[in-house]
Amino acid sequence: MAVYAGLDGELAILVLNWVDSSVYQLLRQVCDRTDFESPATERRRDEPSDSLLELLAVVRQRAEVVSTLGLSAALVGDYLDYGYQVWVDPLTIIDPSQKYMFSLRILYAMTTLARAFSMSKQPEQKLLDFLRQVHSLPPKLSADALRVVRQAAAIKLAEFFAWSAQEVSECVRYIDPETQVLKTLEQLDLLMRVYQLSMQTGMDARTILRIGTLPETTDASEAYAEAAELALLSQTRTRVPVVQIPGELNQLVRMTCIVTPTEVFAGKPGEKAIITMTLTDAQGAALKGVAVDWHSELGTITSGITDTKGVLTAEYSPGKVLGTDSLYFSMSLLEPEWAVSIDVIADVNSMNFPTGLMSPVPTEVVPLGQEVTLYATMVDQYGNLGANMLVDWAWEQETDPEERPTIRPTQGFTNHKGETTVDITSDFSGEFQVGIRSLASGLGTLFEPIRFGVMQGRADSLEQTAPPSDSDAGISSTEQGS
Repeated sequence: MAVYAGLDGELAILVLNWVDSSVYQLLRQVCDRTDFESPATERRRDEPSDSLLELLAVVRQRAEVVSTLGLSAALVGDYLDYGYQVWVDPLTIIDPSQKYMFSLRILYAMTTLARAFSMSKQPEQKLLDFLRQVHSLPPKLSADALRVVRQAAAIKLAEFFAWSAQEVSECVRYIDPETQVLKTLEQLDLLMRVYQLSMQTGMDARTILRIGTLPETTDASEAYAEAAELALLSQTRTRVPVVQIPGELNQLVRMTCIVTPTEVFAGKPGEKAIITMTLTDAQGAALKGVAVDWHSELGTITSGITDTKGVLTAEYSPGKVLGTDSLYFSMSLLEPEWAVSIDVIADVNSMNFPTGLMSPVPTEVVPLGQEVTLYATMVDQYGNLGANMLVDWAWEQETDPEERPTIRPTQGFTNHKGETTVDITSDFSGEFQVGIRSLASGLGTLFEPIRFGVMQGRADSLEQTAPPSDSDAGISSTEQGS
């Protein structure tokens, strides 16, 4: 299909989708062609048309459009995702099936975008993302929010075309006096025409628009004189190119943020942190009625709207994953910006070792000199793992210090899963009970007793070892120091 269409593989699949088909449907039609006609056979007038040949013809037609205009896969993909709803006629509710159609208006839309890409050195995706953002704006914005959106939209278009944000604002103010935000491809087309004239003539956008809107009546001599004076000034003075200052977009809004507390327990029911944010413009004036979207990886946070003082209060609820959660906020047309960080931690003061996460002890007598491996997992009261934390292993206090087994190591750190492991050997016969304790919380647990002895044979060992009772099958959960 890619060779037939003269496109690369990714574009060929998108073009196939554009004609309301898929790879599976194409292969199915090919496989269904069991009867092949001779080239000399003439098709009767009443014979149904060949659906496969019709599909290939439409694919070839769309492929010609894509290759002639030099459309990218990103542009065709965006058109099929959402562009068919807003690029052609944003004021009309479009039937989803219309995305598979092709018309002069669709050709005009794609030609406009292709021309815009050719006039910029920026990645195409920047303009496509801008169109998505402006079309996803809420229908009603507060005065402050609309002002920020206007400024951000002008800066983004200026950066894309390497023009001046002031020039863009002049054009958009004429194109859409009400919202002053460029949204349609017809508006983008007019902006590009003014931009091209400005680059060719050296006149600014205001002068070009003044000349382009001169009335046809003969009694408008004053307007003609003013336009001629502006044009003359544009030709006689040296024009200084306006360089867009990097980071100007992020300077539209200033933010201060306070969070209380800065540490929260993961998995704790009802655990919350209160975030207080204040938004102002570059001059320090409060931004009222501005919607703020939050972005969090380890928890959830409520979005909201700033009050009359530009203040927004939000609640943060942690999830069950430990770590540092860097919270970002974003507004319409503005890129996400870091606001504050919250540490999602475990409760070290309640770290302990649940019996269900402890290894069982041998039920039979362990031969002297043979190693026994024990392990335990440390968690807090909310189920958070105690990773990389210090623990102590020790024998029960009543154990004779001169005749007791050896623990290796007696102190160590848990791994990233909260697990700790030791090896135990004994040169002394008897019953011993080992315990484990968290140095952070001081809480610990005892394992069931382990019996060490001399083994003369399996039969003898079975006679010497009493079968464990039902009470011995469980593991003690006594919480005490080692």
